[in-house]
Parts: sequence; structure tokens; C-alpha cells
Amino acid sequence: MKSAVFFIWMGLLSLGAAELNARIAPLAATYRKQLDEISKRESVKQGEALAVYLDELKAGEEKVTKSGDVKVLAVITKERAAIQAGAPMPVTDPELPRLLQAQRKTYCKAYDEAEGAIAKQKTQLDSKYLAALAKYSAAAATDPALAGQIAEEKKRVMSGNLGPITNLQTQIAGTRWQSLVDPTVIGTFNAEGRYIHWKYTTPDPETVVVHWNENSSEAYKLGKDGKTLFRNGKPDMKLTPAEPAKK
Repeated sequence: MKSAVFFIWMGLLSLGAAELNARIAPLAATYRKQLDEISKRESVKQGEALAVYLDELKAGEEKVTKSGDVKVLAVITKERAAIQAGAPMPVTDPELPRLLQAQRKTYCKAYDEAEGAIAKQKTQLDSKYLAALAKYSAAAATDPALAGQIAEEKKRVMSGNLGPITNLQTQIAGTRWQSLVDPTVIGTFNAEGRYIHWKYTTPDPETVVVHWNENSSEAYKLGKDGKTLFRNGKPDMKLTPAEPAKK
């Protein structure tokens, strides 16, 4: 299972790759290859943790099936389908049996550790790539096309950094968030400045404002963990894995 974050990175970085200037094309190719290698290493760990948790869910289903608890069986079945479809949501159904909730925490911890390792390695890789691109600043000064491509590469690199988030102004585009008030609500802050179907703005690195209409808006503050948005001082949204790529 490849990291959900990885699919977003590669989708963003693949745009326009074939038309890159010959001077920076090799740098971009190397960068993409190294991203792929990072993801594959960590995805092995995620896959192992996933296999264990799916076995535990199967055992839980069998146990509940024998007891005849249709309601809990539906919760477990839904959880298994969601996990198989992509990645663990920050918040799950409270009706999930206590043992499975504990097993889920173990799985989520392994998943998050792998995502964290990917993010850390990617940050280091980003720095090297951006430094390499900067060496062509002199050439770009007299070549508008090259300058534009370098600017786009920088933008794609930054927009692929999905978490933990340190700057909402440069990193919120493309991210999905799950409501902590109603876990069924999951919204994306897209690159066009829309959250679900409302407009949003980022007045500073730690604030995103959702504009419900011309006269009503709500400010959300980024938590220190880089994965939580607070509304009126209370946790309101949690950074959520990207949707799995369509096959």
C-alpha cells in the first residue's frame, strides 16, 4: 500500500515534467525518483501494520457475527472497508468494540510513524532540490521560460508538503480535514481557494478563514502539532490522509 500522501506528491510533481528545460529536467527526474524510493520503503511498514489490523478486524467480525450484534457488525464492516480503501481517519466510530479501538490505535501509530518518516526525509530532499534549482537563478534572469518553470517547480514542491503543516499560506492547498464535531464531514482546501464549496483565505501562516457568505466567516487556528485546526480555542478539524488514487 503506497502512502496516500505520496500519491498527492507525485500527482503534483508530474505536472509539466515532460516539458521541463534541459538544464533542470535531470534535477527534477532525480528528485521524483528519490521521492518514489522514500515512499516505497515506508509503505512496506504501513503494509505490514495494515495486514495485522485487517486480520484483527476479521476476527472481530467473526466474533460479533456469532453474537448476532448486527449494529456492531455494521460498524466493523464499515471500518474494514474504509481502511482497505485508503488510510485511517483521525476519528472513528465510537461504537467500534474496545479491543478493536486499541488495535486500531496501534495500527494508526505505525501508519503515522511511517508518514512522519516520509515527511522528514522529504523535507531534507526538498531543501537539496530547491538549493539545486537556485543555482540557475542567474540563467533564469535572462530566460523567462526557465524562470517560470523553476517557479512552478518550487510551488509544486511546497504544495506537496502535506503535514505536519507549519505554514497554512503555503501548505494548506490540497489538504483534507476531518471534522471532530461530525466525523462524517471531510473537506478539502483546494488550490483554487475553496473549502468544499465555500471560499477560504489565509491571512497569516497560522490562520485560515472560511467565508460562509459575504457577511459571515469563521477563523481557524493551526495547532502546534501541525495537524489540528482550532475554532474558538477548541479542536475542530484534524488533518486527514489524502484520498487514495483512482485505479
